[in-house]
Amino acid sequence: MQEDTAYARANPLEGGVFDANISHKFFIRSCFAFLIAGAVLSLFAALAAIGGGSSYAYSSALSVAICVVAAIHYYEILKLRERQPTVSVEMQVDALRHGDWVITMPLLVLKFYTIINVPFSTYDSIFPSADVAAIASVLMIVLGAFVRLGLDELSGWKRMTRESLFVGLLAYGLSCVCLVLLLVDISRAASGHPDRPILDSLLFVWLGYPLVAFFGSMRRYGDDQDTPYDLNLSLTKDIAYSCLDVYAKGVFAMYSTSAVFGVEFFNNGR
Repeated sequence: MQEDTAYARANPLEGGVFDANISHKFFIRSCFAFLIAGAVLSLFAALAAIGGGSSYAYSSALSVAICVVAAIHYYEILKLRERQPTVSVEMQVDALRHGDWVITMPLLVLKFYTIINVPFSTYDSIFPSADVAAIASVLMIVLGAFVRLGLDELSGWKRMTRESLFVGLLAYGLSCVCLVLLLVDISRAASGHPDRPILDSLLFVWLGYPLVAFFGSMRRYGDDQDTPYDLNLSLTKDIAYSCLDVYAKGVFAMYSTSAVFGVEFFNNGR
């Protein structure tokens, strides 16, 4: 109730909450619909691959799982967007996001290695296997979740203890290290793949996630305990994360689906 009152004081324009919720819902619904489409197409691709004995069956099944899990979480986020974007609501929204990522990120890692399909011994690999890389991706998300959910994305730096700030920055840094290692290793594995430009675009889009998280932390570094959650920041995060998820998961599903049916995805000049 106090957060709602504070929000009303910070956003006095009549209809401001209503208009903001419409913007939130538009991007979330668009992402949800795209992910559902990706899941349906991937399901057809998986069935076709299984029926034809294609090697794409596993990657298509991973696409189904990735898109379904992400869509379920977006559906839950959409329900939260019926409420005002207070600090507690944003915490629940980001908890759902991290719950999505901790499941889908290792699946994405496994999917990359499956599509690239080269032995780890044939290139200068960082990880000994795809399973270890997937575990590293889980650690990456858990560290990021600690910063966002455990330390409220480092909001209010001036009132945090030095120990909390140090631990938060360390966790954020280690999460970024895991990301860099994954990017480097997967990119090295894909060096000889004919679709490397496409795979690189689907891979390096991951850089957008820590950048959005860092932007949120910087935007709230001076917040006090009673500072309402910034409406523009909430909307920016919804837009950015929705666009990132559409490309990293939905478009990736379209790419792997097209391979099953022999359709050239994005004209790559081949």
